[in-house]
Amino acid sequence: MSLSKQLQPQTAILEIARRLLSASSIRVSGHDGSNTLVDITQEGPDAGTGLSPASDANRDNEHPFSLTRTDNGYEFDLALDDELRLSATLPPNQNERELRELAHYLAVCARTIFRNQPQQTRRPDLPDRGLCAAHIEHMIESGAAEIRKTSFAVMKIDLDHLSTLNLQHGWETSNFIIDEAIGRIQDVLPRQAFLSYAGGGNFLVVSPPGLSLVTSRTLIATIRQALAVSIKVDDTEIQASFSIGWALYPDDGASTAALLQAVDAAWQRFGNTVAHMKDGQA
Repeated sequence: MSLSKQLQPQTAILEIARRLLSASSIRVSGHDGSNTLVDITQEGPDAGTGLSPASDANRDNEHPFSLTRTDNGYEFDLALDDELRLSATLPPNQNERELRELAHYLAVCARTIFRNQPQQTRRPDLPDRGLCAAHIEHMIESGAAEIRKTSFAVMKIDLDHLSTLNLQHGWETSNFIIDEAIGRIQDVLPRQAFLSYAGGGNFLVVSPPGLSLVTSRTLIATIRQALAVSIKVDDTEIQASFSIGWALYPDDGASTAALLQAVDAAWQRFGNTVAHMKDGQA
């Protein structure tokens, strides 16, 4: 595939990795049309620099994953496909077993994103609903051995009256509002939260592990506050409204399917507000 086609799906993978790995620097690299090894995207203090000899050393895709302990932490290197690799510098307080499990999970995410890329044309830089479900499943499986399950929240955020917006202002304006909403949500999400785009004006958020009923409501209130500010499109101020349905694991569902059904039910039942599955309150 060409470099231009690679950029957006790699952005989705980078977003997932950034949330999960707590890396001080992270990048996706591969070969451009002239077969030159380049950074497709890179973050951290070394952003914009070329690949170092150390990062070149792990470019053999016959070795899909390597985790190297250094004086300052870990060097994490993972093959995403036959051409691309994700590299990250991690702090020393990481658990090696968890990092190896995350490597497997990120490889599965990459395969899913590449497979679904032709179907996701609106925001291919974000995971879709299917990948969000896979992330929820991963979180549940990670705590399967726990007697007291670690709670987390799943939220569905929906842009209200999308059809009316399309009729009044046109698709380009609606898309601008959707993109602005995505940016505002990303800005307030805590580390390890997971944001996906489910199409239309629908977004899904999975909180970091450990959020309780109270702290989940605090996060939702923060998201609502971010979305409450009017959006300026050219010379027009548009006051968009959003509905949020949410559910808490394991209280509202012990499986991925049950949680997503609970979130959908809360959203459908209450609409134009914030609704928890059981009480309909923020």
